[in-house]
Amino acid sequence: LLARKTAVNGFLLFLNQKDLINAFSSSQMSNSSQPFPTYSSQTLPSSSCAASGRISVATIFLEMISCLRRALSLQSELRRMLYIGLCKVAGNQKVLQEPVLDMLQKQFENYLSDPSKSGPPLCLEFCISCSKNGVTLVEPLGVLIASINLCLGAVQADDTGNDSEISSQYHLDFEMIDSIKKRMNTICQYMMSADLEDFNLDKSVSFSTEEIVGQRTISMAFQFLSVLEALIDFIIINFNFNSADSAISILKLYGLHCKMSELLKENLNLKRHKRKLSDEDANSLADVHGRKGKLLSNHECCIRLSSLAVLLSHLLTDLESDHEVSLNPMREREDFMTFLFNAVKSKLTNVQIQEFNKRKDSVSVCKLARLFLMFFRQGNNVAAEVKKYPSLVFSSLEAFSLCIDVIDNYSTSAESFAKSLSLMVSDFDASLHWNSLHHLDQIYRYCVTFTKMLRRNLNTSTDDKKDSENKVEKASAFIIRTIEKFLAYLPRDCTFYEKVFKHIWQICEEQIDMEPYVARLVWNLALSMFKEVEAKPTSLIHIAEQLHCIFGDIADGHITDESEYRYSSINARTASTVLGALLNIQDLFLEDVIYAIGHAKALRFAGAAGSAADSSWEANLKLVETSACEFLGLLLLVWHELVQSRIPVKMIDSVIKGLEKMFKVLHLFAKYHVTMVLKKYSIPNELFQQLTKRSGTHLIPYVYKMISYAQEESNSSGGKSRTSGAKAKGKIIREMRSVSKLIFALENYEQCLIDLGNRCNVNYMRTIKPSVNRDFKIDVNRARAAIRDEHEEDQQQDELENVVVKKSRKG
Repeated sequence: LLARKTAVNGFLLFLNQKDLINAFSSSQMSNSSQPFPTYSSQTLPSSSCAASGRISVATIFLEMISCLRRALSLQSELRRMLYIGLCKVAGNQKVLQEPVLDMLQKQFENYLSDPSKSGPPLCLEFCISCSKNGVTLVEPLGVLIASINLCLGAVQADDTGNDSEISSQYHLDFEMIDSIKKRMNTICQYMMSADLEDFNLDKSVSFSTEEIVGQRTISMAFQFLSVLEALIDFIIINFNFNSADSAISILKLYGLHCKMSELLKENLNLKRHKRKLSDEDANSLADVHGRKGKLLSNHECCIRLSSLAVLLSHLLTDLESDHEVSLNPMREREDFMTFLFNAVKSKLTNVQIQEFNKRKDSVSVCKLARLFLMFFRQGNNVAAEVKKYPSLVFSSLEAFSLCIDVIDNYSTSAESFAKSLSLMVSDFDASLHWNSLHHLDQIYRYCVTFTKMLRRNLNTSTDDKKDSENKVEKASAFIIRTIEKFLAYLPRDCTFYEKVFKHIWQICEEQIDMEPYVARLVWNLALSMFKEVEAKPTSLIHIAEQLHCIFGDIADGHITDESEYRYSSINARTASTVLGALLNIQDLFLEDVIYAIGHAKALRFAGAAGSAADSSWEANLKLVETSACEFLGLLLLVWHELVQSRIPVKMIDSVIKGLEKMFKVLHLFAKYHVTMVLKKYSIPNELFQQLTKRSGTHLIPYVYKMISYAQEESNSSGGKSRTSGAKAKGKIIREMRSVSKLIFALENYEQCLIDLGNRCNVNYMRTIKPSVNRDFKIDVNRARAAIRDEHEEDQQQDELENVVVKKSRKG
């Protein structure tokens, strides 16, 4: 299959080149004596005129298409790839529209029933192959019909456009096109009045995945859904806005689609109870793989993105009174609007690189993004009939986020990203000359708009939150994710990035009511931007002070009331979440210090060897050492607040690990100075002495108190919850290992300071109480008790097994 896909892809890539006809035509005109090395060149007469050259090349292309006919009898995956590829070819090469459309409609005729006989016009059973090994999909009929629709849409678009020189040379067979449309209309008319019984897909048929018959039924049902979606797509192409006929037709097909979907859900849910399937497997219509029958459903939404964009554009924003008669029947159906939103999300989620047309599909995605954003903001240009569906507001934001993901995945630069979103301009600031703005300025305005949306969403009234609290959280998550997408295209050193950071930081300072999940996302974003914008982590000290106040002091308990808090978003509910974000950003700052120490060492060695690239290496070295000292000094003040706090039990292990890394970096910095003294390059400056003094007064004295507090809290929490001996043992061993690593890192730091002081004749341990004299002891009794409890449980289990064995022997 892979080799066949590669071969077909080669043909399609060749046919998709826009200027290929002109290139080969000019080549033939300039070198007509050398025929093209194919069978076509031997049968076509050579000519020097441009028209003859074009016809010759077109004939070659037609023969290439005829070579692809063989793929129409191969695997369904290959057919699907061929259909989609031929549609792209027809869109790029007008000369090939008719042969492509002719090939597709002849393939479609194989699955039409005899018109002289009564019954369904489509033979779905021909699309499925059954054998002893299971069921195999032969023809993706929905994809085939959707491909025919796409070609018809391309023909209509070119027919309304300007005629070119190529279009004057090749005329379409409009009789064939009218015949295809007539046939499609006939199928639609039948489907609108049909029922599931007409296709043997009603409740009386087996849907068991354990039987071949049931597998065949389910596969036919998925094909039936695809066909209905493709027919809806056909009606959208020829939608009549002057009457309600088109809307009624779409709703009737949608009603049949709902019946089939509900029947599939019902039967798959019944199988879930019998076979104990997971909820995710049972509720997913398309996921019936991996079962005993190895059923391949291959169902995908067959409504094109461009059709969905056109229909939703009218449903959401068309305010013309003349169109109400055709649009209101669909607007009044919330379930149908939900179906369209879900169809868009399904298409965007399953976008594939090789099938994405950057020139056409990106336009549809941008239009959809604009529509969903407009609907979420509930502007005046949104139809009043669809504003009454609050359940769609969150769904629109989710779909918008998927649109941004798709645009982001296919953008190569910030400029192309901003250009792709140009269709959303009217929703931001129509008074500005958008095209005259720099692309970074455009992205900045997007970011500001979404920060305002985030603030508005977080300020949702309490009554609204009771009804849809979970949706408000998810909506905020999607907005934050969108802001992160936009920020990825802003350079960290530009003023726009700093302005966006101020907006985000203002939310952290002023937002009062924030859920822990949202607080984690907001603070992670704010602190990650803080690291890029702020030169020094001074604001982290204020955050740590507020956390200290909220958690309380290990020795004194409660400290102050909430009226003195600097950040409104940090409260008793969100404190643990913010602490996690603070630990993460501190870890990143420590990584920067580690890099700075390595850079300083490299500068010193390069300068001593005379291989420094810059003569100002000494000034750079001094700047790096000073920055490292200042950073570590500020981080010490942050830890000064945290180690005195009554940290929640679930966060203690993370705090101990973060503190361990802090001492490792301090040890690394002290070791760097030891190396410099040994090499007789330099001695520690006064800033380093202040750093060691601060570590002895602000950090080390509280470390052992925090460890004792952690063990006491762990003991009390362990008594409240009953855990097995193995779990208790594992938990205690992990805690002891973390504490041991922390003490080991602290002792290494102290030992390095003693060594450095002996070499420099300076007492760096003047404010530090040596670890050998500490009044702290690791509590090993807990580990022994846990091991003893586990041993007793094992003995009881063995005794119970022996009793069971004896009873069985007596029996």
